[in-house]
Amino acid sequence: MTAKQKLLNMFMDSKWHSWEECKDIGGVRYGARIYELKREGYIVETKPTLSGQGFRYRLSGTGSPQEKRVRVFLSEQEVVNLVSVVGLSSSTKEILKDALFSYRANKDKL
Repeated sequence: MTAKQKLLNMFMDSKWHSWEECKDIGGVRYGARIYELKREGYIVETKPTLSGQGFRYRLSGTGSPQEKRVRVFLSEQEVVNLVSVVGLSSSTKEILKDALFSYRANKDKL
């Protein structure tokens, strides 16, 4: 049984589980396994522990699997140029504008 399957079995009780439990069952990369479950459509809630150190997790349902995302590396000017392209959907332009805003707000921190 894979680490992801073990975590899913643990989560099937729909109770909160500490990060320590998740690490013991899913290994040191338990966060990656939880992300895989989320990508497959499982709804895994995350909440800080009462002590404030780490998180707790629980399965609260299932939904639609997430689409695989593409990571694209563009210069700031290329994104500016893309935003003005005729024919791009308004939602695509909004995503590009949000990415540009986020980049500009954080580029001095990168």
